[in-house]
Amino acid sequence: MLARPEKARLALEFAAMPLRIEPEISGVAIVLLGNFNPSIFQPFWMARQGLITDEAAAAATVSVIHPEISQFAIESEFILNVQSNRFQLSRATAPLVTVSDLCSRIFGEILPHTPINQLGINRSVHFSVGSSQERDRIGKLIAPQGPWGEWGAWQQLPKPS
Repeated sequence: MLARPEKARLALEFAAMPLRIEPEISGVAIVLLGNFNPSIFQPFWMARQGLITDEAAAAATVSVIHPEISQFAIESEFILNVQSNRFQLSRATAPLVTVSDLCSRIFGEILPHTPINQLGINRSVHFSVGSSQERDRIGKLIAPQGPWGEWGAWQQLPKPS
């Protein structure tokens, strides 16, 4: 068993290692569960709070603004989806840390009394492996089909061409 300082050192070394391949798609989402008022989350409200520019608010792609749900995108910046019990802020372009900064400003400075019960940070990456055969080979290494019983055996049958 490694001592704590050694574990921490190895974790930092691993985190600093460059990826061998770059992901084709990359993103991050912060998800909060609590009690929210979706109808206040609008592009121009965010602009009035100094979170985005007036130009960004005017150019926002609004899907819906309603007392039960608010969803809109600020081009190349983020997608916001707020429901009465769920807040999600997503970003697919670097720097990904801006979603953390934005959430901190919204709930740390502007709406500090909002009850938040849970927090999740979801990181997603998509790597191309070149072919479906290579994808299947990697998949079988990660999740062997034997433990899946009959369904796993069905997955091992040759696919019709």
